[in-house]
Amino acid sequence: LSDELHYSETHGLLILVATMVLLMLIINQVGRLNDRHGRKPLLMTGMLGFLILSAPAFLLVRQGSLVAVSAGMLMLGLSLVCLLGTMSAALPAMFPTSVRYGSLSVGYNLSASLFGGTTPLVITALIGATGSEMMPAYYAMAA
Repeated sequence: LSDELHYSETHGLLILVATMVLLMLIINQVGRLNDRHGRKPLLMTGMLGFLILSAPAFLLVRQGSLVAVSAGMLMLGLSLVCLLGTMSAALPAMFPTSVRYGSLSVGYNLSASLFGGTTPLVITALIGATGSEMMPAYYAMAA
């Protein structure tokens, strides 16, 4: 893919690192928005962001220019930070204190193992079966 986009893997990695640093800088402000406006608006913003922005973000990344790739990464990153900044407060509130630690750990580890670990395999299989390079975007939208 890096040959197709005409930039090196190091270039892509630097864009990813810059995006993650920016997200780390704003995640506390997202937490403050969560405290001020509630969990639901931020969770809905993050989920709608992935639903609406995944395809345009992947199309931007495929263009390959520094500005387009950065814009695509920011679109996905800002959607993600809405979810991450809110989930740390939302998840513990879902379980009573007596079972919170076990419930969160079992649920998180099962979902990470089943979905996070198999995602590259599933997306590669979907691309192979359909021939569409946009499958990662569609997968993100479905999730």
